[in-house]
Amino acid sequence: MLLNEIFRVFVCLFLGNAVDAFHVLPVPGSVIGLVLLYIKLSWLGEAPQPLGQLADHMLGWLVSFAAFAGCQSASAADSTAPNTRKNLPR
Repeated sequence: MLLNEIFRVFVCLFLGNAVDAFHVLPVPGSVIGLVLLYIKLSWLGEAPQPLGQLADHMLGWLVSFAAFAGCQSASAADSTAPNTRKNLPR
């Protein structure tokens, strides 16, 4: 059942990217796919239970990736920042 919901999300993403490929709308394909998914879920009336489970799993992974990206950008900023201690008056 969870695979059906993953398939539904990927189909909406694919359709959004297909619309974007034809330059019909000035928004990214992923946003168009999200709107298509919203329209589909609005037509159903509610989100299926497996789709909620999929969203929970994806949010859990998103937090992990966001923390990793934050650490990477902080370390990159430290390595590229000029050393300002040399310029401080004593």
